[in-house]
Amino acid sequence: MLALFDFENDKLSALKLLAPRLTDRQNKFKVYKAFDFDASRDQAKKILQ
Repeated sequence: MLALFDFENDKLSALKLLAPRLTDRQNKFKVYKAFDFDASRDQAKKILQ
């Protein structure tokens, strides 16, 4: 789903909306791979905690 967005900020915004509905949390590393920058990955980790 995150691959539909081109910009990191858009991906993070979508992740904020989708995070409460994620059921497969043990595969969150796949979500992290959707981000190109370390800062964005760090923010994604915070969102998924």
